[in-house]
Amino acid sequence: MKRFLLPLVLALASANSFAGVLTDAISSTGNQAYSGTVGLDFDVASTPLVVTSLGAFDSDADGFTAGTTIKVSIYDRNTMAVVGSIATFTGTEGTLAGAWREKSVTPFTLTANGQYSIVAEGFNADDQLFNSGFVSGNPAVGTNSAPSLLAFVGPRYGTAGQYPIHVDSGPNIRYLAGNFSVQAVPEPTSMAALGLGALGLLKRRRKA
Repeated sequence: MKRFLLPLVLALASANSFAGVLTDAISSTGNQAYSGTVGLDFDVASTPLVVTSLGAFDSDADGFTAGTTIKVSIYDRNTMAVVGSIATFTGTEGTLAGAWREKSVTPFTLTANGQYSIVAEGFNADDQLFNSGFVSGNPAVGTNSAPSLLAFVGPRYGTAGQYPIHVDSGPNIRYLAGNFSVQAVPEPTSMAALGLGALGLLKRRRKA
């Protein structure tokens, strides 16, 4: 049974890969040429999450100019180390989903009650991120579409190639830069039920 459930979980995690957590961007055009790292801190709720894709803000949705490489990753805020996959974006790579280009990644797990940051870097004068600190009232730049799974708790910034150590002010969702997709890891009882159901379906197909 365990051998069967693992691919089942991976199949579930791969579904809806391009439904980013951040949605409803207030701007489709960037306003800051900053090549260092910018991050949005978030805390996972009581259920582990599987990350299925990573995304990068694409100003004006026209792809990235020649010579631009945007790198997106998730850091553990306690260890300041990258967790799981890293995605890089050049040209028109990735699927355009709202204000972001997203790529599927090898699924990886964020622990229940874990503390993380979605971090992006590589923006420049030709491919700018959006920073609401330059907007009157300093509004949140987007919406958390998965509030029952995680909560954004603040922005940060730092030096290119490094964990962004500087905590920024403003709204919890201050930057349009990095994005990601997640799915809740099914409860063990649910996985067992799904596994038995799928096995039953396979048996019926074999008899047919």
